[in-house]
Amino acid sequence: MNEDSSFGEFFATDIGSMRAVRDELLLSSDWTQLADSSLTTEEKALWVIFRQELRDYPEVWGINPLTSYPLSPNIGPVNLDSEL
Repeated sequence: MNEDSSFGEFFATDIGSMRAVRDELLLSSDWTQLADSSLTTEEKALWVIFRQELRDYPEVWGINPLTSYPLSPNIGPVNLDSEL
């Protein structure tokens, strides 16, 4: 992947790399949907939206590969160095 100089802006160079990152982001946010998570109903709803945006991302990426990953509800732009 190529890294842009701004925070959290990473661009996959191929669909396999993009999907690997997307899958890791989904996996690392699974906890947000557990019944016993400490999130409020509103916070959990924001994570549902984020996770759906991640699932939809391959279609967006296919149109424009320089599109940033969706913004995480609690940290804003995704910093892949700390996520992966």
